[in-house]
Amino acid sequence: MEGMAFVDAVIRPLDYELNQRFYGWRPNDILDVTDNVNNFQLGVLEVTRRTAVILSERISRTGSTASFDVNLQNAMNWFMIKADRYWFPSAESKYKASLKELRTYFHRLEKGEAHFYSRTDNLIPLLMAYEDLLGSCDDNLVKTHEEDGSPVSHFKSDDYFFYTQGVASAMATMLEGITKDFSVMVIRRGGMEELHHAIEACHHAMELDPWIILNSDGSSLFANHRLNLAAPISHARFYIGVLIKALST
Repeated sequence: MEGMAFVDAVIRPLDYELNQRFYGWRPNDILDVTDNVNNFQLGVLEVTRRTAVILSERISRTGSTASFDVNLQNAMNWFMIKADRYWFPSAESKYKASLKELRTYFHRLEKGEAHFYSRTDNLIPLLMAYEDLLGSCDDNLVKTHEEDGSPVSHFKSDDYFFYTQGVASAMATMLEGITKDFSVMVIRRGGMEELHHAIEACHHAMELDPWIILNSDGSSLFANHRLNLAAPISHARFYIGVLIKALST
């Protein structure tokens, strides 16, 4: 049934971080000893959050006057729990509950009891949300100073790098879901090549695996891993922008 591949793609990245990664969800741990994984997971969460909003508010509805899907509303709201919340409720308990709601919606789609509308005017806002998030990541990768004027530290470089990789990892999976459930409309507008290029760029971003994140000057003999990651992220953003234009015409 239409929508099942995409919903499965929305579930899988965060499900891995919660249930399959060793030691599970890290950002709310009392002892913060795995900073890189923490930031990667925050990137995955942010893509999931933005996707859940569009899925609930647009893709599952015929228009602004249509009722909201209860399962998707619950999932969207519970994803908004702060990632570092330890209890009452814990972040991972609400995120797992959100994934359970998405699975219920998935099975309702399978039975023909839920709605999924693969229209152009539903896909464009989702792609715009992705483009916006990639733009934020790109800015954090190329900037030399923070908003307060202080130079970007080695510690913040590390945070920006792994957060962005988390975004790229989750986004690649969800873009692949789009190739399946929005394929007819994307092909009709001649945008499938751009979509595949965006996915490929996200995969290139995920392939960077330095032992230590260096933050050297761009002309230094040593690497600046943020700048190295910025190139595929910028490419992904570019191709999503081109796809949005193709769908808008």
